[in-house]
Amino acid sequence: MHTCLAHWSRWLSLAEFWYNTSTHSALGRSPFEVLYGFPPRLLSVNLDDVALVPKLHKWMADRELMHTVVKQHLLRAQARMKRQADKGRSERHFTVGDMVFLKLQPYIQSSLFHRSNNKLSFKFFGPFPII
Repeated sequence: MHTCLAHWSRWLSLAEFWYNTSTHSALGRSPFEVLYGFPPRLLSVNLDDVALVPKLHKWMADRELMHTVVKQHLLRAQARMKRQADKGRSERHFTVGDMVFLKLQPYIQSSLFHRSNNKLSFKFFGPFPII
């Protein structure tokens, strides 16, 4: 195991920075940009532009390696979560005139049917025609 991987807690801030500055598929932008309204200023340093300090060079190389490892792990976790979520999904096609049931949240909706005890309310209502 590489020495920088053994001390993962030192790199936690880098993982947090990478997560908050990466573009998310649901948002279309990074969480930083959504929160502050402008893209983050990246703290990238080119190894060729830095003075020849061996410890700094090693630190920068370890930082790049950790960035790559964190990115791979997060992408793998994202793919695993997507596969798990897709197991319960199915492709459905409806046409005008089809009759469908609507699943409503009993604690949120109160327009179709009112019950004295929402816990015992129906989850599905219908059938309703698609117009």
